[in-house]
Amino acid sequence: MPAAPETGLFESGRAMRLVESYFRLRSSRDRTVWLLFPCLLLMVAAVYLLVYATGGIKYVHSHSMYIPIMLAGLCYGWLGGVLVAFIGGIALGPLMPIEVLSGEPQKLGNWMFRTGFFLFVGALSGLASNAAHAHIWKLRWMTRHDPVTGLPNLTALLDALAPGAADPDPFARRALAVLSIRNASELRAVFGVGVLEENMQQLAARAAEGPGSASRVFRVGSEQLAVLIEDPDGALADRIAELGAAFELPFPYRDVALHLDVQIGYVALDRDAASPQDYLRQAQSASFHASETGDEVAQYRAQLHDRTSDSLAILGELRGALERQELLLHYQPKICLRTGLVCGVEALMRWKHAERGLIGPGLFIARAEQSTLIHALSGFALEQALRQVLAWQTIGIDMPVAVNISSRNLAHPNFSKSLLATLERCGVAPHMLELEVTESALMADVVHTTAVLERLARHGIRISIDDFGTGHSSLAYVQRLPVSHLKIDKSFVSDLLTNPDSLHIVEAVLTLARKKGIGTIAEGVEDSGVYARLQDLGCEVAQGYFIARPMAPEQFPQWLAEFSRHGLPRPRHARGTARPGQGRP
Repeated sequence: MPAAPETGLFESGRAMRLVESYFRLRSSRDRTVWLLFPCLLLMVAAVYLLVYATGGIKYVHSHSMYIPIMLAGLCYGWLGGVLVAFIGGIALGPLMPIEVLSGEPQKLGNWMFRTGFFLFVGALSGLASNAAHAHIWKLRWMTRHDPVTGLPNLTALLDALAPGAADPDPFARRALAVLSIRNASELRAVFGVGVLEENMQQLAARAAEGPGSASRVFRVGSEQLAVLIEDPDGALADRIAELGAAFELPFPYRDVALHLDVQIGYVALDRDAASPQDYLRQAQSASFHASETGDEVAQYRAQLHDRTSDSLAILGELRGALERQELLLHYQPKICLRTGLVCGVEALMRWKHAERGLIGPGLFIARAEQSTLIHALSGFALEQALRQVLAWQTIGIDMPVAVNISSRNLAHPNFSKSLLATLERCGVAPHMLELEVTESALMADVVHTTAVLERLARHGIRISIDDFGTGHSSLAYVQRLPVSHLKIDKSFVSDLLTNPDSLHIVEAVLTLARKKGIGTIAEGVEDSGVYARLQDLGCEVAQGYFIARPMAPEQFPQWLAEFSRHGLPRPRHARGTARPGQGRP
């Protein structure tokens, strides 16, 4: 993750090393500067003797005086250049005859003109030297500072973390914290780029004034700061808490009070560090973990890196898995609680990895939803599920299928058009497909989502809200959206018999659904007691391990035949009959 700023700076490492070499040479020169001025005076004397020995000022050897003058300007700036130029002008002026043999002195105007030209060249070379030195100083500053905020940058941080950079034991009782602004993109979209730069300066000021006056702040990314925290008394957790508290107050920007969603990841520094880069990576990994989990603060642990590294590796292999046809769908049956018959299946993705074996969706779907890969995965799932519906129909099994889709799918401008084209290409009736959408996906862009779902519903596709009760529930949206079912989250269903709060939530959802004319599905049914209780409460459909685990498509016909013969214990209030596989909630 956050390796981009580091890479950008190290690409200019050669230029930075040249600048550093220059300053090492200049530092060495400054230590011996007192030796140079007498040498320049000796050069002036040598030029005087050369001119005198060659017959006087009438010959062109006087131009040799420009050498010590320009050297003085380069070494000592314009003051040094002017001083040596004046001495050289006097030496080749009243002290030097036009011709040595005749002893004729120079005219005042002549040698004063020459001296003035010497002064001009000395001042000009000195000013050029000063400008060059100032530019090189600026380059050195820019290699170690952020040009917008003026804060020390990544290079300065790595130098500060290097062992022996500041003291013999730089890792004693210190910590490195990385602050990431989670809502940076939102702030930029509303207020422009300037808001982030200004808020970064305010954030840095608060961080510097936070836990201990010895804290040092660095900018290591466009949306990240790093803070070196001194921890002399061993109360690191308290100091990190103080740091987090400093960011809870609003940040003013153009008379508007803004909230910065700051995630803090930190790592304690010790003597066993592999390198400064490792410490920065660890702190950034902890900050990323805090952002992923919604926590304000996270401390680095080795498990975080292993989990993130494994997740990135899996995500990188997903595209190839699609091409190699390693992804497949398993299907979990759903039972109509009124009739006790199978009324549909849910398609659940699996990855048959060559080395890891069968991987469940929990290890790769969540990360894929954060990338554009989710479009390819969803397209694959819809295509495969619809073709499976058609394959079952050819052997007399008419079984609707439910497929999960993400907020990114709904946000794609061609999603509904592509889905309807897939239905037509596969030759499956729209009512045989049910789309399961989470509450968070519905709330991402309510206007656009509503328009997409209404279009699909008009064509006969059924829509259900997955994990209902765990997201940003809103009765207004339930009323506006073309929802056919509410799917009660398994966290409420699994402890329905032991947790009164879960029971009350389930009862409330069932009451709401009945009054709105919406069907209900309970997922996570794992024992007969929960199954029977859901029947008593009036839930319409159940799904879970008590009924069946997800199975390969070729196993489903056999399971359905077995279920048709033996089935589950009949509901106490069952009415009517239906052919196996044809039950409807």
